[in-house]
Amino acid sequence: METSSLQKNQPHLESVLGALSDKEDSQVRSLLSEVDRVLLGIAKGFGRSTAGWEGTGLDLTWNASGQVYIGSFVSAAKGHSCVDFDIELRPTWCHREKSPKLMWDINTSVSADCSHSRDHGGMDVVHEVTVRVGTALDAAIAMRSAVDDLRRIAEELPLEHWLHLASDQDEKSILL
Repeated sequence: METSSLQKNQPHLESVLGALSDKEDSQVRSLLSEVDRVLLGIAKGFGRSTAGWEGTGLDLTWNASGQVYIGSFVSAAKGHSCVDFDIELRPTWCHREKSPKLMWDINTSVSADCSHSRDHGGMDVVHEVTVRVGTALDAAIAMRSAVDDLRRIAEELPLEHWLHLASDQDEKSILL
C-alpha cells in the first residue's frame, strides 16, 4: 500500500476521479480540503492531532492490486480498545464492479475492537453508510456531506457505544 497526503503532496486526482477540467479540479480540491478540516476536528475531539495515514487528513491510497481511492480515518482509544471512524471515496471499479458509466461510492464506517468471547483478533464494522454518485464533483460534494455525518456520530455517541456493538453484550441484547 502506498499513500500520498492530498494536503501535503497535492497528487493528481484523475486516478480516482477520471479526467477533470482545471475548474473541476479546483472545486473538488476545495471540498476535499474542507473534509480534511472536519477530520482533524474529529481527531481533536478525541485529544489527537492527526487523521489518516500521513496525519493531515485525506490520503490518496493505491494498493499493489491496482485499487486506488481517497480516504482517511480517525482512531480513538478507550482504555486498551480502539474505535476507527473511516471515510473513503472510491470508483465503483475499485472492487471489480464493472460498469459502462463512471460511478463513485462514498463510504463512511465505524469499526471497533472486537471484544467477543471468541475474539477474532480484529475490528468489527459496527456502522456503515454508502452513497453512490455519478460525477466527480458530486462525489466530492457527497464526501463533504458524509464527513459531517461522521463528525456528528463521533461527537454524539460515546466510544463505549461503538465498543458495545462489537461485543457479546450487543448480541445478547439482540437475542432478547
